[in-house]
Amino acid sequence: MREEMWRTTRTALRPLAVLVTLAMLVLVLPDQGRAQVGGVDLDTVRAGQFDYGKMWTFEYAPSDYFTQTYGFQADEEWFQRARLSVLRIPGCSASFVSPNGLVATNHHCVRGVVSRITQEGETLLDSGFVATTLEDERQIPGYYADQLLAVEDVSDQVFAATDAAGTEEERERVRGEVLDELEQALLTKYGTDMTGDSLWVQMIPLYNGGRYSAYVFNRFTDVRMVVAAELQMGFFGGDPDNFTYPRYALDFAFLRVYDKDGSPYQPAHWLGWSLDGVEEGDAVFVIGNPGSTNRLKSIAQLEFQRVGIEIELLFKVRLVILSHIVINKSKGNDERN
Repeated sequence: MREEMWRTTRTALRPLAVLVTLAMLVLVLPDQGRAQVGGVDLDTVRAGQFDYGKMWTFEYAPSDYFTQTYGFQADEEWFQRARLSVLRIPGCSASFVSPNGLVATNHHCVRGVVSRITQEGETLLDSGFVATTLEDERQIPGYYADQLLAVEDVSDQVFAATDAAGTEEERERVRGEVLDELEQALLTKYGTDMTGDSLWVQMIPLYNGGRYSAYVFNRFTDVRMVVAAELQMGFFGGDPDNFTYPRYALDFAFLRVYDKDGSPYQPAHWLGWSLDGVEEGDAVFVIGNPGSTNRLKSIAQLEFQRVGIEIELLFKVRLVILSHIVINKSKGNDERN
């Protein structure tokens, strides 16, 4: 059994050994006295202003940089229009695109929703859905759309409370208490500005707890399906094409937000359509709710993470090897029987 397992393990690890050897060659060959990557002399590289990327939260966006670099007035009015035009839906981003509550998003964001509004005898996921009138639009059960009403930096209040705590357990308790108090205060403060069905406050720790922001959302719960392309058009090319440009798929869908009276919601801000499109040199901002980023992790954190990944990969390799052994043993027993 041990010899057979070793032979199987050795065979399975040969491709890994080849990859490791190739990786060592790639690392060793270019080293001729100066560190180079892709033909670039690393000794000539200098730090830039935004080396960590150009992705910002609304409360820390460099408005002066926007104005100077892109030639428009990135003032509070512009940020407010951008913030209130964009929505957060479950797992995705969306935006108002009309004064009558019409919302644009991706087809893959509502793929599961199409199945939920499908009635008996219909195949909406395969054939698509189009509502030609407001009456034809179908309400999505258990769905919502969040509009970012305001953002407040609450770091000073949090740190003032936690710095006075003695032990780590006390700090955690105090942090939770002060965040709950701040949440209630913000619900009271912005209650009169609520235009949705409810008001939500989300406390966001940034930079591993280095700053704390309070996000205040208008939440709309009457969201209806308007248009969704058939699956083969909305997901044409599969996931690989999702990271390719140009992409040949109708990965879009339209929803509509309704107010508490059951009428199409009329937002104060929305993103308008451009018949001319964009030209080379135009500034383009992508606004939404992406996943979390970890661009500020230290080398020590990355090394620790790498060790965890390596252990996980070795565990998976072992499972694959053991699975092959069990399968081969089963085949041998079947042949003997």
